[in-house]
Amino acid sequence: MIGFIRFYQTKSQVIKKVVRFFGALLTLFALYICLTSLISVNNGDCFPLFSLSSLLLPGVLMMSGLLIVFWLFQRSAWAIIPVISILISLGYIGAVFRLPLRSTTPSAHSDDCINLCTYNIQGFSYGQRYLTIGLIAEFVKNQEITILCLQEMEETTFSLADSLLITQALLSYDSIVPGEKPGFGLGIFSRYPILQAKRIPLGIEGNQAMQTDLLIGNDTIRLYNFHLQTTNFNQSKFDLKGENLLWDIEGEAKKTQSLKSRLQSNIRKRNEQTRLLKTCINSSPYPVLLCGDMNANPASYSYHLLKEGLSDGFRTAGKGYEYTYRYLFNLFRIDYIFHSRELTGLSYKSFELDYSDHKPVVMKLTIGVTDSSTSN
Repeated sequence: MIGFIRFYQTKSQVIKKVVRFFGALLTLFALYICLTSLISVNNGDCFPLFSLSSLLLPGVLMMSGLLIVFWLFQRSAWAIIPVISILISLGYIGAVFRLPLRSTTPSAHSDDCINLCTYNIQGFSYGQRYLTIGLIAEFVKNQEITILCLQEMEETTFSLADSLLITQALLSYDSIVPGEKPGFGLGIFSRYPILQAKRIPLGIEGNQAMQTDLLIGNDTIRLYNFHLQTTNFNQSKFDLKGENLLWDIEGEAKKTQSLKSRLQSNIRKRNEQTRLLKTCINSSPYPVLLCGDMNANPASYSYHLLKEGLSDGFRTAGKGYEYTYRYLFNLFRIDYIFHSRELTGLSYKSFELDYSDHKPVVMKLTIGVTDSSTSN
């Protein structure tokens, strides 16, 4: 009996040591991801491997919270390491979660508000196109959208979308550019006159942006609508099959290396597209509204470069937890609205619609009042 108790105690101690060992590995891994994400934000292509860390950061931060609890129960000083990981990532956390301490009810008269919506509609491919476009037009009408920016428009839907958005949503002015590849069209629909519009090509991948000048009252606002290179993570992950590790370790290792190379290549392409777009934005003589599908979260080089000199609409007028990609466990915010300091954010919200794999983002702004939160 005594021997059995000793065996049980020894076995329990071994299990505890193993658990603590793996806990320590996860803790150090989380710290590594948080540190490398922070480094890659400001260095773009200098550390290609580090740029992949931003893809893991949302999950790693949740894991860090659990690790704090784990180490506190263990009464271990290791608890300080996941705390450091979270502190390192406060900039990212502030870009996806805002305490609802301020009212987001617009204080300006509705006639004075710009009501901007950006939406990647994935070719209107979720259901019958006529019905889907009609439902989106109804949404735009009900939300009183005054400027609508669409990404991933199919050329076959241009005239139909134009017609329904004019008749149902009263967006009388529009500028639409087809993509160099099918499904990469961009569209801007507006209640305000469009003074000029041009396409901004962003390389050979088919991604592009639009630049339009809108006359809003007596003011001219320069609006950019963009769609940057996808990371392709959600599509590429299906190349890997865990069950094959039992008999084809070499094959799965090669696919893992190929996946890593593909992700890094797409990130480099997006970084270059971001620099091209930023050059155009910096030359604007007017206040800027910038919106679209970045295909990158707030821990990315692209986010921080585009945000320079502008304010992130969610940080100035949003509240709660924000994500815009409807898959991958609702962890990724990749669609944005940025604005110049001459514009004030009044409210910011994304909507859970099932017309696309993205959520539409709607922001109300007014012109001519300095937003005290523009440093965010």
